[in-house]
Amino acid sequence: MTERKFESGHALRAFRGAALITLAWLAGCSQIPAYQRPAAPVPQQFVADMPTTDAAALPDWHTYFPDPALHTLIEAALANNRDMRIALARVEEARALAGVARADRFPTLEAQANANRTRTPADLSGVGVARTTSRYDVGLGVTAFELDFWGRVAALNEAARAQYLASDEAAKSFRVSLIGDVAGTWYQLIELAERTRLADDTLKTREESLVLIRKRREAGLANDLDVLAAESLVESVRAQWADLKRQRAQTENALRLLAGMAVPLSETPEQRARRRWRSWRPACPRTCCCGAPTCVPPSSG
Repeated sequence: MTERKFESGHALRAFRGAALITLAWLAGCSQIPAYQRPAAPVPQQFVADMPTTDAAALPDWHTYFPDPALHTLIEAALANNRDMRIALARVEEARALAGVARADRFPTLEAQANANRTRTPADLSGVGVARTTSRYDVGLGVTAFELDFWGRVAALNEAARAQYLASDEAAKSFRVSLIGDVAGTWYQLIELAERTRLADDTLKTREESLVLIRKRREAGLANDLDVLAAESLVESVRAQWADLKRQRAQTENALRLLAGMAVPLSETPEQRARRRWRSWRPACPRTCCCGAPTCVPPSSG
């Protein structure tokens, strides 16, 4: 009788061990199909006569843009741009979700500890002596765990990781795009400052010419048609000047929107234009073949 009980117990333990091994083996099996990247709708290679070059890494924007004022704008945009903040927040969200999905692959453990101490008076103890009783309870258990038979939890983990990597790359791409937008807007603002200065000088020249033509008409050396033509040129330059002012205001607003705030600059576009003029001016020849000066200093207005 004893031998029969021993054999049945041994068989039961063997069955339990085999069942655990089978469950572990099934949990390791994944039904997730191997990922196959779809073919891109582009040619697999360029024509034979095209030279092949490796992709170069993007240079650091600090060295690529040497302008200190532009450095201030780019740093402000990276720190205060609202869309950049949203992109970084999405990266943090995707990282947290990836961590949660990875944690689902492991069992959730719960530990509890409890201490209780009671004192029984002598008149209630039944033996005539006061008694103090202490009780300590410690518990450790698995509250939630899913055996990943078909790879569902692993697939969710892989999807969360891919989403995190996609969000991270999207944030890097937006960062590069933001730096390019700030730099392009800044150089456009410098261009408009140069064109506005040129329009101011042209307008002054046209107005002086109009005054001279009117005096010539009073002296009988010009007619009304010459005056009307001069007035037309003046009004045309004024219209161009007003349009440049409008474009510059729009560009300044776009730059503030990209930077997320009004950034105090160490050098305005006008100051930069004058500095570039001074650095370029010594390279000009002092006089042309007729003896006239070739470099005309910019207007102070």
